[in-house]
Amino acid sequence: MSSARRRLILRAAAVLTLVSGALMVYSMLFPKPITVVLAMSLGQGIGILGVVGYLYVVIHDGIDRRLSIPPAPRKETPKP
Repeated sequence: MSSARRRLILRAAAVLTLVSGALMVYSMLFPKPITVVLAMSLGQGIGILGVVGYLYVVIHDGIDRRLSIPPAPRKETPKP
């Protein structure tokens, strides 16, 4: 995965998480049944999408870094 794509996914994840948080705060400031239902259902779904996007990038970055590390050289044991 390219670096530009990772940045795009991370930015989208950050925006989704901020939108989710805004919905939660809105439901606390204006506690009407519809705002609470929206925050609990829609806000949770949007927040989960943000977390999944973040975890996707973190896992793929870890895999890419692990694959890019060259293997350690083998030590030859002296023969008796």
